Amino acid sequence: MTAAPDRAAERVRDAARTRGEILDVATAEFAAHGYNGARVDEIAALTRTTKRMIYYHFGGKKQLY
Repeated sequence: MTAAPDRAAERVRDAARTRGEILDVATAEFAAHGYNGARVDEIAALTRTTKRMIYYHFGGKKQLY
């Protein structure tokens, strides 16, 4: 009998993929809501990452824009 796969082992960290996904979602959010209406919380919710990782990769909302 084989063991169930470990969820942590299934996750592969890929910074380029994460940055690309954040940019894709952020572009759509900024286009739909403008700079003032777009929320980093919403961008994080729509990606497979956290608000903290958005700030890590981009520094802030202004840099992401």
